[in-house]
Amino acid sequence: MRIFLLMLWASSSAVAFAPLFVRPFFSSAITSAKISEGSTWSSYDTAVLRSVDSRVCVVESDDFKMESIELASKLSLDLVPKEMIFDSRASVDSSRWGYSLLLEPFCISNVDENKTYALSIQPLHNELSKQKRRPSKQKRKASPVKPFFVDFSPPLGSRLGKRLSGGEDLLVKAAGPRKGVFAEEGAIVYDLTAGFGQDALLLANAGAAKVVMFERNPIVGALLQDALRRLGSLANSLDDIDGSMQQGVSLLSDQLFVEIGDGQQMLAERFSHLVNEHGRCDIVYLDPMFPTRTKSAAVKKNMQILHGLLESQTIDGSARQQEECTMLETALQAASNRVVVKRPVGAPVLGGPDTATKPSYQIKGSVNRWDVYSLL
Repeated sequence: MRIFLLMLWASSSAVAFAPLFVRPFFSSAITSAKISEGSTWSSYDTAVLRSVDSRVCVVESDDFKMESIELASKLSLDLVPKEMIFDSRASVDSSRWGYSLLLEPFCISNVDENKTYALSIQPLHNELSKQKRRPSKQKRKASPVKPFFVDFSPPLGSRLGKRLSGGEDLLVKAAGPRKGVFAEEGAIVYDLTAGFGQDALLLANAGAAKVVMFERNPIVGALLQDALRRLGSLANSLDDIDGSMQQGVSLLSDQLFVEIGDGQQMLAERFSHLVNEHGRCDIVYLDPMFPTRTKSAAVKKNMQILHGLLESQTIDGSARQQEECTMLETALQAASNRVVVKRPVGAPVLGGPDTATKPSYQIKGSVNRWDVYSLL
């Protein structure tokens, strides 16, 4: 009910994206700046920035200039003037970057004072249009890919919005987030492979008391952090309207958390602290990168962006299998109720077909399945 009210509000408010006006290009160096204490990004843990991707740059924002400077500094990315990326007359070759991070104007509510930004990522050079497609007699001009941002208050008509407001999702059926051992109001869930946080949002909305998203890619982590910031701002802006809506948004804001770093390693390091009821979790959820696709069908553009960002983290088959086994072992040690693993419907279980650790049961959909390792 609370997500339904939230999405009704979200669908009635506009997200205002600033047009990219072409201005005369002036020679401008790529810059960086020291981050200030107490800034938007000052809490970002620089210790986990070891895998920052040099293919990504930050586009300097006219409306949120200081925030874009701070973001580039914190992520150790190039800060690039807008003209260098979007003006064809620029004298600097922008092909060195595959993605740009932008601070797009975003309206939290219809009140001018609540205007903020959404941290968005945009593929450059139409990289996502190069996927395999069926041959066509008509040549279609590739359209530019719009900036994408993580949204924890999706419109009703969106794919995620429909999943949230529809019947019980197969993921929810597999995880059972409404029942927990350590919290009366629901399960404590650790999502070790958060990605863009859609599954975490589903679990929080379905009754989990707390969902901690672990994401090892710092850029994806920054997108998640920004989505949580906007969700918190939305909760604070609803004080004067319908109480049930305000309560629903506040609950989601209090349920979702993000930690940047390798989920398996972080969980293994802190496992000694998870043996008491204050830290241990009920459910560990794993959605590792799927095996190499053999079909040529296009995947959703947000998933293409995610796969592209994580490309540098891909490993060969034997190393991947070992990593999966280690991840599953750590998850089984940390969870008190169950471990849920998302897989393609025809893929082997996590760790390969010869692994000794088999799921207790499986819940299958048309495309994906969820392997459940019951611990009770």
